[in-house]
Amino acid sequence: MENIGIEKYPAAVFPLSLLPYPKETIKTALELFLLYSENENQKETIKAGLDWLDGFIDDTEANKRNDKIFKNTDFMKALRKTS
Repeated sequence: MENIGIEKYPAAVFPLSLLPYPKETIKTALELFLLYSENENQKETIKAGLDWLDGFIDDTEANKRNDKIFKNTDFMKALRKTS
């Protein structure tokens, strides 16, 4: 799987094409897990995964948003300081 960190996707949105299955399929599987799991720790992890999944959007839009931030010199300077 590709690294999807802030260095590559600073807008915290990601191209749908990175997902191994359709977004709705993954979402349905995670929601079914929540229905049947009794493990609260696992359920919290899955809920976080569902939130993360929302960041996968249309490839063109994701690339556009990330490119806009890459062109922001102040952001890029700050990113370099933290890396």
